[in-house]
Amino acid sequence: MDPNPTRIPELEARISELRASLDTLETRLEQVREEEQHAAIDHLESYINAVDTRFTSFSTFWKAMLEDFRKIK
Repeated sequence: MDPNPTRIPELEARISELRASLDTLETRLEQVREEEQHAAIDHLESYINAVDTRFTSFSTFWKAMLEDFRKIK
């Protein structure tokens, strides 16, 4: 296959377009990853808050139970 010198500028232009598209896609991918990380962190914070609430409730219950037990003795 003989190279066609008149096609070289067309190919270079196409390569530039593809590189620009790739840059755009990489930028969007990074944005999506960041959004997913933020969502995961928000979910984790909600879970930690729920665990903390349960622990606080259990701790309050345990203290009340110990006080009642000591009163019985």
